[in-house]
Amino acid sequence: MEQETALKWGFRILGILLSIGPLLGAMALNGWDIQKAVVDQEGIVDLTSSLSGLTGGENNTLGSIQTPSSINPPDENGKVSFQMGLPPFPFAATITDFNYSAQCGGVPLNLVMKEENVELGPSENATITLEGTLSSIPTSFELTNITGTMTLEKYGVTIALNLSQSGGGP
Repeated sequence: MEQETALKWGFRILGILLSIGPLLGAMALNGWDIQKAVVDQEGIVDLTSSLSGLTGGENNTLGSIQTPSSINPPDENGKVSFQMGLPPFPFAATITDFNYSAQCGGVPLNLVMKEENVELGPSENATITLEGTLSSIPTSFELTNITGTMTLEKYGVTIALNLSQSGGGP
């Protein structure tokens, strides 16, 4: 009976050591820094250098997206929907959110991405659908005061990029 109890405790301790051992080993190899042990630093550096080509500076402004300069008239419920093409990214990522705000003939317009997530491969073009509702019919359908954010996920890290008005497009 005592042998069974000792054996049972031995297996419990072995299970704990096998669970904690790899984490302690990784931390020991990285100077006991848990962030270095858990996060792939080379992947983060690669991602940062890849993003530097997409952004327009240190404030994470997304400068390479061509924003539309006008929209089609809304339907009878004031609903507006259009597709926006995104440039190819130099890495694979998931677009989890895209918000777009503008003034449409003086009427505020807030658009959100219709798709739940958009998976992008390296150098792959993507098209997203933006939807929103106008509170009243504007006098013109030209867009001004354009702002927005795009949220990407890569290596389990969420990256929010700001959309600048400088794009101007078709």
